[in-house]
Amino acid sequence: MKIKYKYFFSYETKALEYFLYLMMQQGYELTKLYGNFFAFSRGKKDRHYCVLGSEASDLECEYSRLELLGWNLVGQNGTVAIFSNENSTASIRIDASIPKVKKRIRNHIVQQMIFIVCAIVSLICKVIVLKRQDSSLESVMLYIFLLGTLC
Repeated sequence: MKIKYKYFFSYETKALEYFLYLMMQQGYELTKLYGNFFAFSRGKKDRHYCVLGSEASDLECEYSRLELLGWNLVGQNGTVAIFSNENSTASIRIDASIPKVKKRIRNHIVQQMIFIVCAIVSLICKVIVLKRQDSSLESVMLYIFLLGTLC
């Protein structure tokens, strides 16, 4: 048994499939997925892998469809699911969820921008409080800090 640690984002499905293909060419078959640890054993060189990286609700719909087509679930890590198949004719095109990836990236950027704006406003309030010794702004600054922390 060979165990390798690899970290992949949920949108890097092709890179993960290529990694599994390279391991298959070396004679290793993926047997189990433990988080970001991949457990391999010596196996056949004609195994095919399909990696799904999507929202968890979308993965559930794809599970049954892939199982009907003869694919077996090897393991799941968060929103990444890996399926395998020995039949070369059972290849399947998985719809790349580029719009979902773009939406997640956009949401992450918006959250970061809100945090930066809250941090800047909090810093400005802190400077004003230090200069004026005004306690009324201190409570406003506390609310802004809490808002920024919760984002």
